[in-house]
Amino acid sequence: MNIYLLIFIACIPIILMCTYIYKKDKDKEPTKTLRKIFIYGVISIVPIVVLEILANKIIIDKNSIVSLFINIFVTIGLIEEGIKWTIVNKSVYDDIEFNHAYDAIIYSVFVSLGFALVENFIYVISNGVSIGILRALTTIPAHTFTAVIMGYFLGKAKQEDINKNEVLAKKYMFLSLIGPILCHTVYDFLIFRETSIATILFIIMVVVIYIISIKIISKISSIDNNFDGSKYDSKERVKYESNSILFIDSLMKVLIITLVLIAIYALIILAG
Repeated sequence: MNIYLLIFIACIPIILMCTYIYKKDKDKEPTKTLRKIFIYGVISIVPIVVLEILANKIIIDKNSIVSLFINIFVTIGLIEEGIKWTIVNKSVYDDIEFNHAYDAIIYSVFVSLGFALVENFIYVISNGVSIGILRALTTIPAHTFTAVIMGYFLGKAKQEDINKNEVLAKKYMFLSLIGPILCHTVYDFLIFRETSIATILFIIMVVVIYIISIKIISKISSIDNNFDGSKYDSKERVKYESNSILFIDSLMKVLIITLVLIAIYALIILAG
């Protein structure tokens, strides 16, 4: 197999996704900042792999359904999303350029896709074109989606920080971490099960990922006010933005509940 073709297949979905997310940003973020956090995402593969190896040694029983779920939750969901979350919080959360709700989404996505680039490169080079195409249609959008969840709630946490509402800020900060962890865990759990029920649930989840991701990106990117509200220009605009946020909030609540129910259902049915 032509190595250049494999490299192209591994990189192109990342490039396309980054381009799509970037073009949706009305108030463009500095390319220097985006390059920095993308590189941080690439480098994150090192601590993630080390921690996953150590975590896998701790979990003893890996044969039961419950232990499989816990194993994935800790070694994949918690570690991967936890490190991405830490990178975003430590590198750009307090940046002066972080002044818009969509900023948190683009930051989170660029970190996540930096990691995904290395992961995708390894999988495609090792397994060929078919895996590259499959991952381009499923895994890369999934990485993006977990980042969108993270960014959405981080943006709300930032807004509440500015509003001096510590309780809500902590709530959204927690959701910005647990949301991606839960989503990533359920996604990988359904893949590892390799049963008909798990496959059906996986397909449903992928469809949901596409729909909700597009909705969130479209709605949040269309809201152009700064956190201080300085870009509000009319009562109609304020009404539109309030309704959009209410819609996304409801959508995210439904998503979190759905992920919990899928996890419980999968554990019960697959164990039976």
